[in-house]
Amino acid sequence: MRAIIRIPCVVCSRLFTTRQVKRSINAATGVCFDCYAQGVRTKSWCIGDKSEYDSESAECSMLCPDKAVCRLLIQGRIQL
Repeated sequence: MRAIIRIPCVVCSRLFTTRQVKRSINAATGVCFDCYAQGVRTKSWCIGDKSEYDSESAECSMLCPDKAVCRLLIQGRIQL
């Protein structure tokens, strides 16, 4: 019998199986897409905020762990 491995979201601690990870969690940051969606809706952090996004700034280009998801949101290539 195989053990089921569960991976937590680093924001909400919800657990995901390895099968769910690909469609439910950003493996690079450990943040689930539900938390990203809540962040966009509530503006609890700058994720997907066109007025704050600057691909040339150090904050966005080097320091932000969510830069890849944020860029895709700004470009309209993904929707949460």
